[in-house]
Amino acid sequence: MGSGNACALLRDGAVIDLFGDPPRKNIFKDQINFGSVFYAKVERDLKGANGSILDLGKNLKGFIKKSNDFSLGESLIVQCVNTANEDKLPLFSKDILIKEKHVIFNPSGKGVSLSKKLRGNDRIRKLKNSEIDHIALDSSIGIILRGSCLNIGDQEIIEYVKENIGKYNGLKIFSKEIPQILFHGYNAKDRALAEWSHVRDENIIESIECFEYHGIWETLEALKSDIIELPGGGSLTIEPTRALISVDINSGKNIGKNGALETNRFAMLELPRQLRLRGLGGIVNIDFAPLKKADRGLMISVLQDQLIEDPVKTDIVGWSPVGNLELNRKNERSRISEWFE
Repeated sequence: MGSGNACALLRDGAVIDLFGDPPRKNIFKDQINFGSVFYAKVERDLKGANGSILDLGKNLKGFIKKSNDFSLGESLIVQCVNTANEDKLPLFSKDILIKEKHVIFNPSGKGVSLSKKLRGNDRIRKLKNSEIDHIALDSSIGIILRGSCLNIGDQEIIEYVKENIGKYNGLKIFSKEIPQILFHGYNAKDRALAEWSHVRDENIIESIECFEYHGIWETLEALKSDIIELPGGGSLTIEPTRALISVDINSGKNIGKNGALETNRFAMLELPRQLRLRGLGGIVNIDFAPLKKADRGLMISVLQDQLIEDPVKTDIVGWSPVGNLELNRKNERSRISEWFE
């Protein structure tokens, strides 16, 4: 495994999420972290890819999907939203969000808003109206208070916003030089603190020994295999290819009357966790063990329940003519395979 930070999120003794800093071997990704913000120049169109090459400076390049609101030679403020695929340029977007543990900053926004979890909370709403709105008046950046604000007091929220807002206020261009980097993005620890904002400070352990004590090394070792054993004797095989993520469900030793259905259900319970831990995204094609059309709704329901708390956006596209289920999962993480290079 490469040097750098590694972070694991545990629930009831099981690892449910991971972030790690993989070794940097790809010249396209060197010095580019997830979330980093650049003042970049649109260099040229990439024929056949529906996008353009960005000049990021210092011989670094990026890719941005084609849009009608920019043209060749134009300068843009962009954010890295995917560094995951080692054979592709990092993907950038004009939509910029900076996630911190208790607050999300939006450089193109204005004012203060509340996350869905906070909108019905009278304490936070009163704090916003009486204090946070006034802080935002002196800022050129939008503020979104996150659900984790429920875990801390009013004064701590105020101090947290004041302390962090200055770092991103406007993401000002510091010189006329184009291109240039404006924000260096997140390492694994930064992303873990931002994505797992619901975790209380007293439950965070920072030590190398905790990986061994909690069996996290064993989990990492198991992720080297494409095959995941399921309860009842079935298995789930996940094979990344250049075009898509192939998922095959095999009932194996689960030969009871409802063995195939039971195995498929176990697979839907486990699949989002496995995709998350392995850092896999893109098109996901699921080939079920024998599944009746009448049971397809159950598979969708079980899968949707598991995706509710998944931080990576995943759309259920639908069923193919041969009965496979297709997902489209946002590709925003480094693949676990890179950790072991």
